[in-house]
Amino acid sequence: MHAANVQVPQVGVTRHFRDAYKGVLVTAAGYDREDAIKTVEEGAADLVAFGRDFIANPDLVERLRIGAEFNAQNAKTFFTQPGVPPESGYTDYPFLTQKQ
Repeated sequence: MHAANVQVPQVGVTRHFRDAYKGVLVTAAGYDREDAIKTVEEGAADLVAFGRDFIANPDLVERLRIGAEFNAQNAKTFFTQPGVPPESGYTDYPFLTQKQ
């Protein structure tokens, strides 16, 4: 099931799905490293996906591995919009090595 734009409480929703569904459960939206680890370790989900953070962090796996800070997201560059250069966004977020 994919539920988008559903009006639900900000926290605790995944655990309600886990109570109702015993198959493989993937959750996303607003997780940081610590929350993702806790969610999986507690069994509330089998996997935590990172969508917007994946876009904003070309080295997301490494950042998660070492506990590095994520790049800030720029929602104006997620999709083509008037006034925003089309090459902005997906390919110009810095790697950790570029920030040092």
